[in-house]
Amino acid sequence: HSMATQFSMFLPLLLLTFSSSSLAIRSWTKQIDLDNAGCNSTKFCMMRPRGCHPSRDCTQGYMLSVVGPNQLKVEMFAQSLVPSVPLQYLALGFSKDQIMGGDMVSECVVSETAVEGGEVFLSFNRGKSNDRVHFDDLEAEVVYSDIRSSVVNGRVSCSFIQSIRPQIDSTHGGRIWDLDQDFYIFGATGSSQPDEVNPHDLNRDSYYFPLISESAINPITIGNNVFHHPESSLSHATTRNQRPILTTTSPRPVAAASIVISLFSLLLPLTYFLF
Repeated sequence: HSMATQFSMFLPLLLLTFSSSSLAIRSWTKQIDLDNAGCNSTKFCMMRPRGCHPSRDCTQGYMLSVVGPNQLKVEMFAQSLVPSVPLQYLALGFSKDQIMGGDMVSECVVSETAVEGGEVFLSFNRGKSNDRVHFDDLEAEVVYSDIRSSVVNGRVSCSFIQSIRPQIDSTHGGRIWDLDQDFYIFGATGSSQPDEVNPHDLNRDSYYFPLISESAINPITIGNNVFHHPESSLSHATTRNQRPILTTTSPRPVAAASIVISLFSLLLPLTYFLF
């Protein structure tokens, strides 16, 4: 199979448990320049409708490209939901099959009002439940970088660099993976609240219904450039479990540009959204 914009539909249930020990990475920019140039060659692209332009007529889309040693660029975008909502999420899942469960997920939650920048989380699906992974400050900076988010002309966008082989000393209970292996790519968007996400559109005919790639891809093989990536550190890492959940504080948001750290508190609800 090619890396074309082929996708199929799926509707498994994904429960999200939002732990106060998850760490969000936040940043904001006026506009993200998105382009479908390179789709089928230097980029993996999954968009609706097929052949659409990310900055003009895509209702949602997801693009992956290898832009440097150990650097996978993730670009996610969607039309703002109607009716409008204060927060909208974009989520990209790396799965070993086309069934929800045992998947690593990168999530970006963006404010429609542009009051504050988008937040990026890493989480893991255990069966139909999902746990956000706790990173310390150094791990957060290693896994994600160059985070950007924007809301322009009714379009929500988020992009970031994700490490292909994260150079950290823990797999966090087996929930952090190297990305140099075959994955099915999941993509979804929907409304969110400050401490939880809501179900996405359940209508299979809707442009907001989730996407999944028809075939598995190895992100490290995207494009024509050959980069020398570092050796895997996760293969020698510990598998310590996620740190105990704190009941009063959440992990500290990190400003992508200045790495400004602050503490905030939030509740620990059990929430869900449907992929």
